[in-house]
Amino acid sequence: MGQILLNDLLGFSEEEMKNVKIKFNQSNGIENPVDLFKENLDLLNN
Repeated sequence: MGQILLNDLLGFSEEEMKNVKIKFNQSNGIENPVDLFKENLDLLNN
Protein backbone atom coordinates (compact mmCIF):
# COMPACT_ATOMS: atom_id res chain seq x y z
CA MET A 1 0.00 0.00 0.00
CA GLY A 2 1.38 3.42 -0.96
CA GLN A 3 1.40 6.61 1.03
CA ILE A 4 -1.75 8.69 1.31
CA LEU A 5 -0.83 12.34 1.70
CA LEU A 6 -3.11 14.80 3.46
CA ASN A 7 -3.56 16.83 0.29
CA ASP A 8 -4.68 13.67 -1.53
CA LEU A 9 -7.68 13.79 0.80
CA LEU A 10 -8.17 17.56 0.86
CA GLY A 11 -7.47 18.27 -2.80
CA PHE A 12 -6.03 21.79 -2.55
CA SER A 13 -4.49 23.28 -5.69
CA GLU A 14 -0.90 24.59 -5.71
CA GLU A 15 -2.28 28.14 -5.49
CA GLU A 16 -4.59 27.30 -2.58
CA MET A 17 -1.75 25.58 -0.70
CA LYS A 18 -0.06 28.97 -0.27
CA ASN A 19 -2.96 30.00 1.99
CA VAL A 20 -3.63 26.73 3.82
CA LYS A 21 -2.79 26.28 7.48
CA ILE A 22 -3.67 23.03 9.23
CA LYS A 23 -3.50 22.65 12.97
CA PHE A 24 -3.89 19.32 14.76
CA ASN A 25 -5.16 19.95 18.27
CA GLN A 26 -4.42 17.13 20.65
CA SER A 27 -5.25 16.90 24.31
CA ASN A 28 -2.37 17.34 26.71
CA GLY A 29 -4.24 15.28 29.30
CA ILE A 30 -5.24 18.38 31.24
CA GLU A 31 -7.07 20.67 28.83
CA ASN A 32 -9.55 19.63 26.15
CA PRO A 33 -8.69 21.51 22.92
CA VAL A 34 -12.36 21.60 21.85
CA ASP A 35 -13.35 23.30 25.10
CA LEU A 36 -10.47 25.77 24.79
CA PHE A 37 -11.59 26.63 21.26
CA LYS A 38 -15.19 27.13 22.37
CA GLU A 39 -14.00 29.53 25.10
CA ASN A 40 -11.67 31.50 22.81
CA LEU A 41 -12.27 31.35 19.05
CA ASP A 42 -9.04 33.29 18.41
CA LEU A 43 -7.06 30.20 19.41
CA LEU A 44 -7.79 28.89 15.92
CA ASN A 45 -5.81 31.70 14.32
CA ASN A 46 -2.45 31.23 16.03
